[in-house]
Amino acid sequence: MASSGVPVLSPLIYSYLRFAVPGAPPQLVASSGGAESYDGPKVQVPVTILGTPEAIVYVRPNAPEFQLNVLLYDVDARGRAKLIAHSPYTVRNATPGQVHQVQLQMNVVSHRLDTSHRLRVVISTSDSAYVLPVLRNFDLKIYHNSHYPSQIRLPVLAC
Repeated sequence: MASSGVPVLSPLIYSYLRFAVPGAPPQLVASSGGAESYDGPKVQVPVTILGTPEAIVYVRPNAPEFQLNVLLYDVDARGRAKLIAHSPYTVRNATPGQVHQVQLQMNVVSHRLDTSHRLRVVISTSDSAYVLPVLRNFDLKIYHNSHYPSQIRLPVLAC
């Protein structure tokens, strides 16, 4: 399971305090079996994310009921991750074995991604800190190719 940090403080407060909290370190994701992690390149100039990020993820479930949690982290140059956005999504009537497009809006973000930081996207099948898990076992295959272009759309301000 990928952890999304301490839910008591919002990502906006983390952003304001400029305080990095532990979040989905690669070794946790690699050993969890219930999450995938994707790291973007280091940014060359500061980037301001302002608005509602959108996730489009193509998945093939093996059961009619599944859960998907998309978490977006700012990872600093020392590898510390800070949760900046997230969204849970539960499907109760999927067709097993068929590819489904999951499109979800994450929470509103006001965050500056500094030079040498990178974005980490974690796709998890459970996140008990924020949402009750699906209690039946299921597997998801996540697709990212030209036919099934899973992606994160970020609202960024022009510099």
